[in-house]
Amino acid sequence: MEKHDLQKIAFLIDFYGKLLTEKKITYLKDYYFNDYTINEIAEQNNITKIAVFDSIKKSLIELEKYEEKLKFIENFNKRLVLYKEIEDKELVDKLMKTEVLDIWKK
Repeated sequence: MEKHDLQKIAFLIDFYGKLLTEKKITYLKDYYFNDYTINEIAEQNNITKIAVFDSIKKSLIELEKYEEKLKFIENFNKRLVLYKEIEDKELVDKLMKTEVLDIWKK
């Protein structure tokens, strides 16, 4: 399993992470952001390496399916483009703070 596109994975977790179990989120974060190996995660959780690998793989697929259907990240990125066109920088700052706070509150 390659550690690719961490920004995409971070967005998927930020937008849809609450839809997964705590264990699934923990495995994803440990693997992609805390630099744990599959083996280390398995040992810490007393499960097999295959179980960790499958959980991470299935969790990413699940998160991608949510984005495919709901398009929250796609729409967020479209709004960011529009924000760049607004000349009132103070307004843009307020809008961005609202966007980010709304994501993290979920």
